[in-house]
Amino acid sequence: MFAQCKLTATVENGCENLKIITLNCKNLKSNFEYISYLQNENHIIFLQETWLKKDEHLGNFFNEKTFALYSKTNENENLRKGRPSGGVMWLINKKIKHKVYFYTERISTVEFEDLILIGVYLRFNDNKFETIIEHANDISYIEELLEKYKNKKIAIIGDFNTDLKRKSKFDKVVKDMISKNNLIAVDLLFTQFFDHTYKLGRGKSWIDHVLVNKLFSRNLIQVNILGESMNTSDHNAICTEFKLDINANVNINVNKNVNIKTLNNLDWSSKFVCEEYEKNVNMIISSINTKKLEDADETNVVERLDEFIKEMNNILKKAVDQTVKKVNCKKRFVKKKRWWDDEMSYIKQQLSASYCRYKNSNFESDEYEKDYKVLRTHFRFKQREKIKLSQKRVVKKIEILFKKNRKDFWLEMKKKRKNVQ
Repeated sequence: MFAQCKLTATVENGCENLKIITLNCKNLKSNFEYISYLQNENHIIFLQETWLKKDEHLGNFFNEKTFALYSKTNENENLRKGRPSGGVMWLINKKIKHKVYFYTERISTVEFEDLILIGVYLRFNDNKFETIIEHANDISYIEELLEKYKNKKIAIIGDFNTDLKRKSKFDKVVKDMISKNNLIAVDLLFTQFFDHTYKLGRGKSWIDHVLVNKLFSRNLIQVNILGESMNTSDHNAICTEFKLDINANVNINVNKNVNIKTLNNLDWSSKFVCEEYEKNVNMIISSINTKKLEDADETNVVERLDEFIKEMNNILKKAVDQTVKKVNCKKRFVKKKRWWDDEMSYIKQQLSASYCRYKNSNFESDEYEKDYKVLRTHFRFKQREKIKLSQKRVVKKIEILFKKNRKDFWLEMKKKRKNVQ
């Protein structure tokens, strides 16, 4: 039996064309800029591995006036030490009429008039008995949902931790589910620029998917694996474009281009704007392939040069677009740790840019790998150093309080005990 609905939302009428994103973001906070970019380009976003703590306020991350937010964290998180793990989230444009249900921390649905989206984040096979049981339960949930909504258009999106070209135990289970329920893995049917959705070092696999039934496939426009350089996750996002049959009174217009007025509003005398623009240019330009230009001869040098100039124009425009979005983002996430300061923020930006350069080289550049590892070591050293200093300040403050006012001292200790619990 299904669990009782935990979250619902009903908003205004829907739209005719729908763009849906699935992404294992591998830490929502560190990948916040890319997710904000996806919000401006799409209508529905399903995120996995958000790494959020229970009851963490999400207003710091996103503009809740435009998107409805639904989050489910790892239920066992309070039993663990260190950073949070797992967690899923739906971001849905409020102009679309919808309802959201969470059945487990790994299975959820979004319901429209005649369309059902099932979001999944399945376990990977670590050969443990508990994992095998949980995976079987998740597959059972999905099949129950398929049976429940069999007369509607259905799409299952997310991180399946299953490569349909492999032959491992979990891969076979998902293949059997696809065959049994007459589903179509549409991400495999469309011609893709990238042959993987997950890459770690030199290893890669296709473990994120979009599975649909025949009713959904009739309205399908395209499915693309995205590979933007802004993405700090080791997973690529998948974008599904779908045409709805419902009679919508409201159309969602996604502004892909920034108008001239907005561009002119950038204050180029601002150090932040200039640094942000330079960072975006360097991040995007690292992915340019100059081999065609280098191999040009007298017969095609003009043509190759024109292509290169056009590519450079697109890069500069894209860098401006990203800078405008960053500057206009009023609700940026702000670190609240005592040890976090401007120096740590600057080092973190350098580290993110270095990782993106290394990632764009397909993790093959020894130079970029060395730069990334040096910056990562430096970041961790500074982090430990500042945490230690912060702890010393707290201890010193408590010692002074103990000597001056015992009553205030014990009140402070009581507060700290509550925070630990």
